[in-house]
Amino acid sequence: QNCINLCLQSGFPYAGVQYVNECFCGTEEPVSTARLPDSSCNMKCPGDPREACGGYYTVNIYQTGIAKFSPQPPNEVSSAVGGNRPVRIAFLLTLNGRAVRQVYRLLRALFHKDHYFYIHVDSRQDYMFRELLALEMRLSNLRLSRRRHSTIWGGASLLTMLLESMSELVQADWHWDFIINLSESDFPVKTNTQLVEFLTANRNHNFVKSHGREVQRFIQKQGLDKTFVECEAHMWRAGERRLPWGVVIDGGSDWV
Repeated sequence: QNCINLCLQSGFPYAGVQYVNECFCGTEEPVSTARLPDSSCNMKCPGDPREACGGYYTVNIYQTGIAKFSPQPPNEVSSAVGGNRPVRIAFLLTLNGRAVRQVYRLLRALFHKDHYFYIHVDSRQDYMFRELLALEMRLSNLRLSRRRHSTIWGGASLLTMLLESMSELVQADWHWDFIINLSESDFPVKTNTQLVEFLTANRNHNFVKSHGREVQRFIQKQGLDKTFVECEAHMWRAGERRLPWGVVIDGGSDWV
């Protein structure tokens, strides 16, 4: 059962057990011609002797209960119907620093009168906030959040800030089609025109960055198997934790 849970957590539809305690995960059902008699899997599972856990060069195959992952490729730009209204983008900038010139450079690269810019400046960065207030007075499609947080990467404060900012964007009188989350260290590698053309061809779709298919590596790298506590602008690791079984773990970066 532990092998099935591990493969399910990692997004695989099949789990295999060999030599009692060797676990394998797979995406394809084994061919029927490779099937051996059930008696070939004669090693008992340590957790439940009533179950077989493979044998010598034989593997018990189990279904985890999830469907095989099917990637959905985006529409090509050429598939956009001529005459479609170009999408409008709301850029959500989360700033935590003093590099005002860097922020200006980013805004110049992204700016278009049909796009919107919603900016959250960390509550500890008053200099940045004052500088951008002057810009807000000049541009009707740029707003600074007045609900400022002291955010920490990976902390609940960052999630709270993002949720509040998304809520304010939904309630705003702006008519946008996509939200793109950025920080002051980001810079576009595509032109504004290319970005709009691609998103117009994929209107009503969502794009999120995934870790790929290496779930266990992602869990360890991101510390999902650890318990953290945010306190006094610091993140403290409190100990180990076990992720719930029966759930496919997927995730990535909130910066797309």
